[in-house]
Amino acid sequence: MIFQRLETQLLGISVDSVFAARAFARELGLTAFPLLGDLTRKTSRAYGVLRKEGFSERATFLVDKRGRVRYRALSDLDQERSIMDYVAAIENLNEDG
Repeated sequence: MIFQRLETQLLGISVDSVFAARAFARELGLTAFPLLGDLTRKTSRAYGVLRKEGFSERATFLVDKRGRVRYRALSDLDQERSIMDYVAAIENLNEDG
C-alpha cells in the first residue's frame, strides 16, 4: 500500500466505542485504514476538535515521527475526502523534511 511506501500510518478516530467504530467502518467499506474509538474523547479534546455537542469535527492530521502535527484539515461531515489528498500532503511534508 502507498502509505507503507511513505512510511506513514493513516488512522481514523471516532468518539464512539471501538466496536461501533468497527461496525461503521465495515458498513461503509472503510478498509484502507483502521478506525479507532475515542470513547473518552481525550484524543479529540487534545487535538482541539471536540465540539460542545460531544462529537468531534471531521478532521485530518498528519503527525511526523517526532510527534509534531505538521498538517491539519477540517472538512464538512458531508464532504468527500480522497486518499490521494492525504498522499499529496504526506509527500509535501517529506519534501520539506
